[in-house]
Amino acid sequence: MPRDYSKERKYDSQPHVKAKRAARNRARLKVNNARKAAGKPKLKTNQQVDHKDNNPQNNSMSNLRIMSPKANTRRKYRSK
Repeated sequence: MPRDYSKERKYDSQPHVKAKRAARNRARLKVNNARKAAGKPKLKTNQQVDHKDNNPQNNSMSNLRIMSPKANTRRKYRSK
């Protein structure tokens, strides 16, 4: 079955999906800025920012940690 791109585009443009995506982007930017200030390199493409309390709106540094995509996905599905 071929992908329905118009359906995907419609979903991706919904306000709640946009808000979650923007929160993830802000978290990654915040971590990268903190790493830059500490003299460390930016995150690699194979590193993800994880929210410890599963709330993407809570972007305090104490709530953020860096994980591999595999570990982040495993954690996400184990907590359900």
